[in-house]
Amino acid sequence: QLISAYTSTGGVFTHGEFSAQLALTDKVLIVHPSVARILDIYADTHELQTDWANGGRLDNLLDAITAAGPTNTQMETARDAIITEVNANETKIDVIDTNVDDIEADTSDMQPKLGTPAADISADIAAIKAIVDTITGRVTAAVATATALATVDGNVDTLLTRITAAVALASSLSTHDTALTAAKAVIDAIKTIVDTPANFMADLTTLETRLPAALS
Repeated sequence: QLISAYTSTGGVFTHGEFSAQLALTDKVLIVHPSVARILDIYADTHELQTDWANGGRLDNLLDAITAAGPTNTQMETARDAIITEVNANETKIDVIDTNVDDIEADTSDMQPKLGTPAADISADIAAIKAIVDTITGRVTAAVATATALATVDGNVDTLLTRITAAVALASSLSTHDTALTAAKAVIDAIKTIVDTPANFMADLTTLETRLPAALS
């Protein structure tokens, strides 16, 4: 209870919770209301106090973790290895930096010649592409021309074959024409013989001689 809840009359303290009045010589233990909550907390954490104590569960767990972990010597060795690796990487970075400086020095004169990459180089690429497109078109046309020439060549071969056959036919016809001319002459002779009965027998003998020669 709050102190203000107590009243004093003639050296005697009274309170509604007291069953009797207290004299000045009486000893009173005044308990703050928070003491009850403190007792609750103590009850809840009392087991933890035992666990944290030397030999308690948490203490033993921490001891086991410490024992399972690396020793100071192991950690120092690992630290030294990391430092060595970092130093090696720094050396490699220095080499790379030197190489980059050399490349920049070697290509510095190219930068003004290239101009603005987005414009000049793109224009050059476009020009090259146009040339390639032209070449592609000409190659395509050449392939088409070659195909057409192959067709013409086949037609010429066919024509030559037919001309050869025609020449042979003409030669054969010429031979037959000669034979026909000779046959006509024989027929004319026969006609003459038939038209002249008086000479029929003599002419027939002559015809028998000439006819096989004309037909051979």
